[in-house]
Amino acid sequence: MTDNSGPKKYWETSYPGWYILKYRKPIRCTNIRKLHRTYEHIRVRRTYLPNNTFVSTVFLSLDHQDGNGPPLLFETMINVNGEFLDYQTRCSTWREALKMHWKAVEFAKDII
Repeated sequence: MTDNSGPKKYWETSYPGWYILKYRKPIRCTNIRKLHRTYEHIRVRRTYLPNNTFVSTVFLSLDHQDGNGPPLLFETMINVNGEFLDYQTRCSTWREALKMHWKAVEFAKDII
């Protein structure tokens, strides 16, 4: 019996390092159509503070780990007057991302 399926389409191939969120859990992306379809759902939390400041935590979709260890898929940054501060933290899970976010909010409150 022969395999008539032929070569995989570009959107059916695995994308190492790319993830989607399913019920707030990162899942390795195996279909680029799913990645594009879910891309708009990346915000974990955004908290607005006085003096035109906000803290933003997002799901990155791409693993930013530069060595061994768990994938770094969530990022928190602080924006003041339209400029991001030199403050950036990354983590692996939704739960860690929320903790990281509220820690950044407290830090931002101290500096504004």
